[in-house]
Amino acid sequence: PLCKRALNNYLEELDPSKTYFIASEIYQWTDPSESLLVQLQNGYKKSNYEIFEEIHEAMVKAIERRNHLEDQVNNSELPVDVDPIEFKDLEWAKDEEGLLTRLKRIRSLQNEAAEKLDPEFREKALQRIAKRRSKSEEEILVQDPTEKEHYILSNVLKATNASMDS
Repeated sequence: PLCKRALNNYLEELDPSKTYFIASEIYQWTDPSESLLVQLQNGYKKSNYEIFEEIHEAMVKAIERRNHLEDQVNNSELPVDVDPIEFKDLEWAKDEEGLLTRLKRIRSLQNEAAEKLDPEFREKALQRIAKRRSKSEEEILVQDPTEKEHYILSNVLKATNASMDS
């Protein structure tokens, strides 16, 4: 179970808001086969984190999709009266349409919260949200192989550490 928890923690580390991945594309890691768990365990022993690199590459593709979906959100009418409680204990989106709906609902909440701010702070708040997302994506999309390896290993350590019982 330690390796399985580490995989799930790694996915959560990359996509804590569950707004990038779709359940079917990460199923092999959220519900890993026994052979994948053995491969992961053997990889740990040899400092081979190939499986985590595969997850990282899947995240790179998910970022591309997310940016495409953000364009659709920007050109859509947003829902009203979104309840923040629906974002507690989220499951992974089932498909791209579910992901788009989630993004619209999140944007609606962000806009609603920003509306409660003084007009001078409203736009800054929304810019900060976009900047935080952009910075997070930049870390993942880094091209330098050494920086990429450091990023992946850092997340492997966090995920593995978090998977151990206290």
